Amino acid sequence: MPELPEVQTIVNDLVNKIVGKVFFDCEIKVLKMVSKNFRSEIVGQKILGIKRRGKMIIIELLDDKFLLIHLKLTGQLIFTDKQRRVAGGGHPIEAPHLDLTKPNQFTQVILTFKDKSQLLFNDLRKFGWLKIVNQSEVENILSEYGVEPLSKDFTLERFKEILRRRPNLKIKQLLMMQELIAGIGNIYADESLFDACVNPLQCVKTLTQRQIKRLHQSIIT
Repeated sequence: MPELPEVQTIVNDLVNKIVGKVFFDCEIKVLKMVSKNFRSEIVGQKILGIKRRGKMIIIELLDDKFLLIHLKLTGQLIFTDKQRRVAGGGHPIEAPHLDLTKPNQFTQVILTFKDKSQLLFNDLRKFGWLKIVNQSEVENILSEYGVEPLSKDFTLERFKEILRRRPNLKIKQLLMMQELIAGIGNIYADESLFDACVNPLQCVKTLTQRQIKRLHQSIIT
């Protein structure tokens, strides 16, 4: 599953490619992966900005509208221009002859811009989704997420406070709770715990101050 680092890399890769573009057409192959009236709401919309919250991609549109994209387990968000140059990324799909420069058998949603460049949503498992929401809806969704681990708000004291809230959980389980810390998934948690020399199955309340400090540093670096 694409986690915080991968999703942030996708956002960084796309920001100079799609901001300012206008959606001209939309082809949806799997209706369950998009919100109601998705095509009619996205066509004609202009992209004002793109950012990340947790593992979710947030694309700001006109009129206080937002396109929310979650890659889930096997999603990819790929931008391809008229010269078939590719940007973006996501979960690797093991298909040796797969051509990412154009729609393929795993492409579930095709978003075409006015200049004929495209944004392709590929998803092998079809668990990902795209939603058009308004300002209040996006605020409600984002309020469910915890602190961003790479933000200045994720201090050592804030981390200790989070640990005190769930003393009986296993530490890896806690790290992956999005309502506590946003963006950490299975791999991010494993790597942070390994770097800090902390057993993923260790109970939170048994962590020493030294372990907590070391784990906090491992998460942010």
